[in-house]
Formats: sequence, structure tokens, C-alpha cells
Amino acid sequence: MKQLEYYSSYIDDEVRKGKTEEEVLEALGDPRLIAKTIVQTYVMSDDPTRSYYKAEANGFREETYEDNSDSQSNTETKFEEYYSSITDKFIASFEIYIASLMDKYSNTFDIGEDLQNVRSLRTTIITYVLVIQSAKEEWLAGPMEELRARLFTYRKIWGIEVIVLNEDMAKRYGLIKEY
Repeated sequence: MKQLEYYSSYIDDEVRKGKTEEEVLEALGDPRLIAKTIVQTYVMSDDPTRSYYKAEANGFREETYEDNSDSQSNTETKFEEYYSSITDKFIASFEIYIASLMDKYSNTFDIGEDLQNVRSLRTTIITYVLVIQSAKEEWLAGPMEELRARLFTYRKIWGIEVIVLNEDMAKRYGLIKEY
């Protein structure tokens, strides 16, 4: 499972940076939530046992492995389109930003003045933020882990963080305003 590889790699990287394994595990948060996120993300994979895990993730165990390939296929297609679209937008935004810093992209109208004035990315922390309207806070871990996995290479090379928030959280952090 990609999600397990992600966590294993993340823990190893943080330990190499000097943190203890206990510190890393504490920073990751509730292990039950992480396990639930892994299972929920796995449900969307191509593994033939996914219907078993889907039943498990929904709070009940179903011992049959019925073939719901049409509805699963449709759900998987929507899932893939949704996350691919978000990932593509994050990557395009980042590439435009880097190109503008290198004076290779002249249309900097949409890039904030503070970002235009950055001259060293060494100390700059770049964070991708996705705000999902009307989402319950406990639902946000799954999308965040999916995006982190899809953006793994960019995160590893550039030290990019990924955060997924709902509207209330974004307002609390001052990222969006009420009108």
C-alpha cells in the first residue's frame, strides 16, 4: 500500500533529521485516525480485496466480496479525476511561481507581492492549502493524506507542506474572510 510506504518513508526521513521515533509518532497524531485514513484511501485502490476494506471502513464487516465493479469504477474515476485535478493545479501554481522567481514567467499579477520578493527558497516554507467547503473536520485527514502521497516528490525535493482545511478552520487561520 502506498500509504504505508508514505508513513514509513516519512518516519525514516524525520529520524534522519534528528527526531526520535517517539517524537515523530507523537507529531503524526492519533494512530487510529491514521489507520482509518489508510483504510479509506486503500478502498479506492485497485486491490481486489478493497470491497472487504470498504465494508470495514464503513463500520461493518461484510464477508462477501461481491463485484460492484460498475459503481466502484465510477467512484474510482471521480476520485481519480478530483485528486488529479487538485494535484495538477498545485503543481502548475508551484511551477509558475518558480518560473516567476527565475524571471522566466512575466505575468506575476496573481502572485502576491510577498511571494514575488522571496529571493531564497532555502528558508521559505511553501504550503499547499486546500479548503473543502462544508467538510467535517474528521473527514479532512483522508484527502490530506491522498494529496501528500500524490505530491510526495515535490514535498521531498522542495519541503512543501500540504494542509486540508474546512471553511471554519480556514477562517480561524485568517485564510478566508466572511463577507
